[in-house]
Amino acid sequence: MSELAPVSSTPYSRNPDELANLLSSLRHEATRVGIDAETYTDLGSLTIYKVSGQDACADVGRTLEAKILGSEYGYAREFIEHHFQLFDRHSLFFVACIEDEAASTRLVGTLRIIDCAQGDSETVSMFREFYGENTPLPRELNFRPEEDRVWDILSVAVERPYRNGITASWLYHALYKASLQENVKCWVANITPREAKNLICRLGIPFRTIRGVDPVHDVPPNGTVVEYGFYHLNLVDCGPAVKLRMSHLEEAIEMAVPGSATARMNKLLLRMARICWFGAGE
Repeated sequence: MSELAPVSSTPYSRNPDELANLLSSLRHEATRVGIDAETYTDLGSLTIYKVSGQDACADVGRTLEAKILGSEYGYAREFIEHHFQLFDRHSLFFVACIEDEAASTRLVGTLRIIDCAQGDSETVSMFREFYGENTPLPRELNFRPEEDRVWDILSVAVERPYRNGITASWLYHALYKASLQENVKCWVANITPREAKNLICRLGIPFRTIRGVDPVHDVPPNGTVVEYGFYHLNLVDCGPAVKLRMSHLEEAIEMAVPGSATARMNKLLLRMARICWFGAGE
Protein backbone atom coordinates (compact mmCIF):
# COMPACT_ATOMS: atom_id res chain seq x y z
CA MET A 1 0.00 0.00 0.00
CA SER A 2 1.47 3.36 -1.02
CA GLU A 3 1.71 6.24 1.43
CA LEU A 4 -0.94 8.94 1.25
CA ALA A 5 0.19 12.01 -0.63
CA PRO A 6 0.56 15.16 1.50
CA VAL A 7 -2.49 17.38 1.55
CA SER A 8 -1.84 20.25 -0.84
CA SER A 9 -1.77 23.67 0.77
CA THR A 10 -1.17 27.37 0.28
CA PRO A 11 -0.19 30.11 2.75
CA TYR A 12 -3.93 30.41 3.51
CA SER A 13 -4.60 26.68 3.91
CA ARG A 14 -1.65 25.03 5.60
CA ASN A 15 -2.36 21.40 6.42
CA PRO A 16 -2.20 20.11 10.04
CA ASP A 17 1.37 18.81 9.78
CA GLU A 18 2.59 22.10 8.32
CA LEU A 19 0.76 24.09 11.00
CA ALA A 20 2.31 21.95 13.71
CA ASN A 21 5.80 22.56 12.31
CA LEU A 22 5.20 26.30 11.98
CA LEU A 23 3.83 26.54 15.53
CA SER A 24 6.82 24.60 16.82
CA SER A 25 9.10 27.05 15.03
CA LEU A 26 7.29 29.98 16.66
CA ARG A 27 7.70 28.46 20.09
CA HIS A 28 11.44 27.97 19.70
CA GLU A 29 12.31 31.40 18.27
CA ALA A 30 12.40 33.96 21.06
CA THR A 31 12.70 36.95 18.72
CA ARG A 32 9.13 36.41 17.55
CA VAL A 33 7.63 36.60 21.05
CA GLY A 34 5.46 39.70 21.47
CA ILE A 35 4.25 39.15 25.03
CA ASP A 36 4.39 36.09 27.29
CA ALA A 37 3.92 35.02 30.89
CA GLU A 38 7.51 35.89 31.82
CA THR A 39 6.61 39.58 31.75
CA TYR A 40 2.79 39.35 31.93
CA THR A 41 1.87 36.92 34.69
CA ASP A 42 -1.87 37.19 33.96
CA LEU A 43 -1.33 35.63 30.53
CA GLY A 44 -1.06 32.16 32.02
CA SER A 45 -0.46 29.63 29.25
CA LEU A 46 -1.20 32.17 26.50
CA THR A 47 1.63 33.63 24.39
CA ILE A 48 1.28 36.31 21.72
CA TYR A 49 3.81 36.15 18.89
CA LYS A 50 4.60 39.10 16.61
CA VAL A 51 5.30 37.81 13.11
CA SER A 52 6.16 39.68 9.93
CA GLY A 53 3.98 38.94 6.92
CA GLN A 54 7.16 37.95 5.08
CA ASP A 55 7.95 35.29 7.69
CA ALA A 56 6.78 31.79 6.72
CA CYS A 57 5.33 31.41 10.24
CA ALA A 58 2.75 34.08 9.39
CA ASP A 59 0.96 31.33 7.47
CA VAL A 60 -0.56 30.17 10.76
CA GLY A 61 -2.33 33.54 10.98
CA ARG A 62 -3.35 33.49 7.33
CA THR A 63 -4.74 29.96 7.63
CA LEU A 64 -6.80 30.90 10.70
CA GLU A 65 -8.13 34.04 8.96
CA ALA A 66 -9.32 31.99 6.01
CA LYS A 67 -10.85 29.35 8.29
CA ILE A 68 -12.83 31.86 10.38
CA LEU A 69 -13.99 33.99 7.44
CA GLY A 70 -15.02 30.83 5.63
CA SER A 71 -17.04 29.48 8.54
CA GLU A 72 -18.61 32.84 9.48
CA TYR A 73 -19.38 34.27 6.04
CA GLY A 74 -18.96 31.44 3.56
CA TYR A 75 -15.95 32.87 1.75
CA ALA A 76 -13.87 30.36 -0.19
CA ARG A 77 -10.22 30.14 0.76
CA GLU A 78 -9.26 31.16 -2.79
CA PHE A 79 -11.27 34.39 -2.46
CA ILE A 80 -9.63 35.30 0.85
CA GLU A 81 -6.20 34.56 -0.56
CA HIS A 82 -6.83 36.63 -3.69
CA HIS A 83 -8.02 39.62 -1.64
CA PHE A 84 -5.62 39.49 1.31
CA GLN A 85 -2.40 38.52 -0.46
CA LEU A 86 -2.22 42.06 -1.85
CA PHE A 87 -1.28 43.15 1.68
CA ASP A 88 0.84 40.18 2.75
CA ARG A 89 4.30 41.69 2.37
CA HIS A 90 3.50 44.74 4.50
CA SER A 91 1.40 42.95 7.13
CA LEU A 92 2.23 42.19 10.73
CA PHE A 93 0.51 39.32 12.55
CA PHE A 94 -0.11 38.96 16.26
CA VAL A 95 -0.66 35.24 16.83
CA ALA A 96 -2.21 33.95 20.07
CA CYS A 97 -1.25 30.43 21.16
CA ILE A 98 -1.92 28.33 24.23
CA GLU A 99 1.12 26.33 25.27
CA ASP A 100 1.41 23.54 27.82
CA GLU A 101 4.21 21.73 29.59
CA ALA A 102 4.04 18.87 27.08
CA ALA A 103 5.40 21.31 24.47
CA SER A 104 2.20 21.34 22.47
CA THR A 105 1.06 24.64 20.96
CA ARG A 106 -2.57 25.41 20.13
CA LEU A 107 -3.41 28.28 17.77
CA VAL A 108 -6.40 30.20 19.17
CA GLY A 109 -6.41 33.66 17.57
CA THR A 110 -4.74 36.19 15.33
CA LEU A 111 -4.84 39.93 14.66
CA ARG A 112 -3.36 41.35 11.47
CA ILE A 113 -2.38 44.93 10.77
CA ILE A 114 -1.15 46.55 7.57
CA ASP A 115 1.81 48.90 7.90
CA CYS A 116 0.72 51.74 5.65
CA ALA A 117 4.27 53.09 5.49
CA GLN A 118 5.21 49.94 3.55
CA GLY A 119 2.26 49.56 1.18
CA ASP A 120 -1.42 50.12 0.43
CA SER A 121 -4.14 50.35 3.08
CA GLU A 122 -7.05 47.89 2.86
CA THR A 123 -9.40 50.48 4.38
CA VAL A 124 -8.44 53.00 1.70
CA SER A 125 -8.85 50.30 -0.97
CA MET A 126 -12.33 49.48 0.34
CA PHE A 127 -13.30 53.16 0.37
CA ARG A 128 -12.27 53.48 -3.27
CA GLU A 129 -14.06 50.25 -4.20
CA PHE A 130 -17.39 51.54 -2.86
CA TYR A 131 -17.04 55.29 -3.46
CA GLY A 132 -15.04 55.27 -6.69
CA GLU A 133 -11.47 56.06 -7.59
CA ASN A 134 -12.29 59.69 -8.35
CA THR A 135 -13.91 60.44 -4.99
CA PRO A 136 -11.52 62.49 -2.83
CA LEU A 137 -10.31 60.63 0.21
CA PRO A 138 -11.52 61.99 3.57
CA ARG A 139 -8.83 63.69 5.60
CA GLU A 140 -8.48 60.73 7.99
CA LEU A 141 -7.65 58.40 5.08
CA ASN A 142 -5.60 60.87 3.08
CA PHE A 143 -2.52 60.28 5.17
CA ARG A 144 1.15 60.52 4.32
CA PRO A 145 2.18 56.92 5.03
CA GLU A 146 5.76 57.45 6.19
CA GLU A 147 5.22 60.72 8.05
CA ASP A 148 1.90 59.89 9.72
CA ARG A 149 2.77 56.27 10.73
CA VAL A 150 -0.62 54.61 10.27
CA TRP A 151 -1.51 50.98 10.91
CA ASP A 152 -4.63 49.54 9.30
CA ILE A 153 -6.35 46.77 11.31
CA LEU A 154 -7.21 44.21 8.66
CA SER A 155 -8.62 41.33 10.70
CA VAL A 156 -9.16 39.81 14.12
CA ALA A 157 -9.93 36.08 14.09
CA VAL A 158 -10.42 34.01 17.24
CA GLU A 159 -11.47 30.38 17.50
CA ARG A 160 -15.02 30.10 18.82
CA PRO A 161 -14.20 28.42 22.18
CA TYR A 162 -11.97 31.39 23.04
CA ARG A 163 -14.38 34.22 22.19
CA ASN A 164 -14.92 35.34 25.76
CA GLY A 165 -13.21 38.66 25.08
CA ILE A 166 -10.01 37.80 26.95
CA THR A 167 -8.01 36.43 24.00
CA ALA A 168 -8.99 39.39 21.81
CA SER A 169 -8.07 41.79 24.63
CA TRP A 170 -4.57 40.32 24.85
CA LEU A 171 -4.21 40.60 21.07
CA TYR A 172 -5.14 44.29 21.27
CA HIS A 173 -2.66 44.81 24.10
CA ALA A 174 0.09 43.25 21.98
CA LEU A 175 -0.97 45.57 19.14
CA TYR A 176 -0.93 48.61 21.43
CA LYS A 177 2.50 47.75 22.85
CA ALA A 178 3.97 47.24 19.36
CA SER A 179 2.39 50.50 18.15
CA LEU A 180 4.13 52.43 20.91
CA GLN A 181 7.43 50.72 20.15
CA GLU A 182 7.13 51.52 16.43
CA ASN A 183 5.99 55.13 17.02
CA VAL A 184 2.66 54.51 15.27
CA LYS A 185 0.36 57.55 15.48
CA CYS A 186 -2.98 56.31 14.12
CA TRP A 187 -5.06 53.21 13.52
CA VAL A 188 -7.69 52.94 10.80
CA ALA A 189 -10.18 50.14 10.15
CA ASN A 190 -13.37 49.21 8.33
CA ILE A 191 -15.42 47.16 10.77
CA THR A 192 -19.00 46.18 11.49
CA PRO A 193 -21.22 48.10 13.96
CA ARG A 194 -21.02 45.17 16.39
CA GLU A 195 -17.22 45.21 16.30
CA ALA A 196 -17.23 48.98 16.75
CA LYS A 197 -19.61 48.74 19.72
CA ASN A 198 -17.40 46.16 21.42
CA LEU A 199 -14.33 48.35 21.01
CA ILE A 200 -15.86 51.77 21.68
CA CYS A 201 -18.72 51.25 24.12
CA ARG A 202 -17.48 48.25 26.07
CA LEU A 203 -13.74 48.85 26.26
CA GLY A 204 -13.50 52.57 25.65
CA ILE A 205 -11.11 52.26 22.70
CA PRO A 206 -11.70 55.66 21.08
CA PHE A 207 -12.39 54.75 17.47
CA ARG A 208 -14.30 57.51 15.69
CA THR A 209 -16.37 57.22 12.55
CA ILE A 210 -14.81 59.12 9.67
CA ARG A 211 -16.89 62.21 9.18
CA GLY A 212 -18.96 62.47 6.03
CA VAL A 213 -18.51 58.81 5.08
CA ASP A 214 -21.62 56.65 5.23
CA PRO A 215 -21.39 52.92 6.02
CA VAL A 216 -21.26 50.52 3.08
CA HIS A 217 -22.91 47.14 2.67
CA ASP A 218 -21.62 43.86 1.32
CA VAL A 219 -23.27 40.48 0.73
CA PRO A 220 -20.90 37.56 1.39
CA PRO A 221 -21.54 34.07 -0.02
CA ASN A 222 -23.74 33.04 2.93
CA GLY A 223 -26.29 35.66 1.86
CA THR A 224 -26.22 37.89 4.94
CA VAL A 225 -26.03 41.64 4.48
CA VAL A 226 -22.97 42.99 6.32
CA GLU A 227 -22.55 46.68 7.11
CA TYR A 228 -19.08 48.18 7.38
CA GLY A 229 -18.16 51.58 8.76
CA PHE A 230 -14.92 53.49 8.35
CA TYR A 231 -13.10 54.34 11.59
CA HIS A 232 -9.89 55.95 12.82
CA LEU A 233 -8.22 56.85 16.10
CA ASN A 234 -5.19 58.75 17.32
CA LEU A 235 -3.11 56.51 19.53
CA VAL A 236 -2.43 59.31 22.01
CA ASP A 237 -6.14 59.32 22.90
CA CYS A 238 -6.29 55.62 23.80
CA GLY A 239 -4.89 55.63 27.32
CA PRO A 240 -7.12 58.43 28.69
CA ALA A 241 -10.21 57.00 26.98
CA VAL A 242 -9.74 53.48 28.35
CA LYS A 243 -8.95 54.79 31.84
CA LEU A 244 -12.21 56.78 31.77
CA ARG A 245 -14.13 53.69 30.71
CA MET A 246 -12.51 51.72 33.53
CA SER A 247 -13.57 54.37 36.02
CA HIS A 248 -17.18 54.15 34.80
CA LEU A 249 -17.12 50.36 35.05
CA GLU A 250 -15.74 50.49 38.60
CA GLU A 251 -18.57 52.84 39.61
CA ALA A 252 -21.14 50.58 37.95
CA ILE A 253 -19.79 47.54 39.80
CA GLU A 254 -20.08 49.34 43.14
CA MET A 255 -23.70 50.28 42.40
CA ALA A 256 -24.77 46.87 41.06
CA VAL A 257 -26.29 44.11 43.17
CA PRO A 258 -23.38 41.82 44.19
CA GLY A 259 -23.37 38.63 42.15
CA SER A 260 -25.93 39.94 39.65
CA ALA A 261 -25.57 39.43 35.91
CA THR A 262 -24.83 43.14 35.54
CA ALA A 263 -22.06 43.03 38.12
CA ARG A 264 -20.51 39.94 36.53
CA MET A 265 -20.58 41.47 33.05
CA ASN A 266 -19.07 44.74 34.23
CA LYS A 267 -16.30 42.86 36.04
CA LEU A 268 -15.51 40.98 32.82
CA LEU A 269 -15.47 44.23 30.83
CA LEU A 270 -13.23 45.84 33.43
CA ARG A 271 -10.82 42.92 33.21
CA MET A 272 -10.80 43.18 29.40
CA ALA A 273 -10.12 46.92 29.52
CA ARG A 274 -7.24 46.44 31.96
CA ILE A 275 -5.73 43.77 29.74
CA CYS A 276 -6.08 45.86 26.58
CA TRP A 277 -4.08 48.78 27.82
CA PHE A 278 -2.15 47.69 30.90
CA GLY A 279 -1.52 43.99 30.27
CA ALA A 280 -3.02 43.00 33.62
CA GLY A 281 -6.43 41.58 34.38
CA GLU A 282 -6.55 42.60 38.04
